[in-house]
Amino acid sequence: MSVRSRATIAGAGVFGLSAALAALDQGLDVLVVDPTPDGLNASSVAAGLLAPIGEAVFDPDAAAHHGLLVEALGLWPAFAARAGLTLSDAGLILPTESGPALARLGVSAAPQAGGLFVQADPRVVDPPRALGALRAAVLAGGGRIEPRAVASEDWRASDLVILAHGAGGVDDVAAPELSRLAPVKGQIAVLPHGPACGPTVRWPGGYLAPQPGGARVGATMEAGRRDTAVEPHVIAALITAAERHAPGLDRRGAYGQAGVRMQSPDALPLVGPSAAARTLLAVGARRNGWLLAPRVGRMIAAYCKGEDPGPWAARLHPSRFEQGGPDRG
Repeated sequence: MSVRSRATIAGAGVFGLSAALAALDQGLDVLVVDPTPDGLNASSVAAGLLAPIGEAVFDPDAAAHHGLLVEALGLWPAFAARAGLTLSDAGLILPTESGPALARLGVSAAPQAGGLFVQADPRVVDPPRALGALRAAVLAGGGRIEPRAVASEDWRASDLVILAHGAGGVDDVAAPELSRLAPVKGQIAVLPHGPACGPTVRWPGGYLAPQPGGARVGATMEAGRRDTAVEPHVIAALITAAERHAPGLDRRGAYGQAGVRMQSPDALPLVGPSAAARTLLAVGARRNGWLLAPRVGRMIAAYCKGEDPGPWAARLHPSRFEQGGPDRG
């Protein structure tokens, strides 16, 4: 794909803003259309974990793509510097029974009261602050952000449209590959008086992620649901689980958030050209949107320049579920 003069990007989550920075770096005139002006999207309803090891231990889908997640983590220092983001690096506490899984991954861990400590994982960003920094970087680079949904006029006015939206952002007619995505509702608890720093604690089905803006406890994975209703009994159960692994948590002012992530059949995002004309996709982040953002941004930049999008291109190509799709390698 040749370099385009104007790109419209649908979505202002971490994929959309990362794609915007990539397009700006290639000299494109960039417009981001944001259907969630209140900032509450799937990227903000998250803990901001950049944690390939923790994911591989507890999530079979993530374990199958561990190499991709590790490679994406290695791109984060440069991406953080480009976007003005700050990473914490306080490590991870896992249950003692995680030892064999860590050994299979070749990861060393130190015994610690209540579990095993892994220094290498995770790095953490604060999602609301990080999204604010990414938006600021897009604007500072000359991009524009408008509070609206993408419209058919955007295809007529643009040389390239990049779809990086969440659930319900665009009709499937705009890009037929979107029909392969299914919704997964996620609910998290926010503890305003929870730990602001320190290691992330993970257990099967949950985590406690210290954050300056309120510790996050999560997260549910409710396949097939696309509502964003916060269910108090679900939030209470998340906090109760966290208290078993981190006794003494301060529940004062705790509240819940809910978002909807989109998931492909193999739990990897769709990144690359659509069958629709002048359209690129960067959608279907599932639960690793923050971690994969630098890799997705680099691939979008390569597609904009007509260059090799890298070793993961076939694995993430939007046509991979279609007959005659790319060789996944």
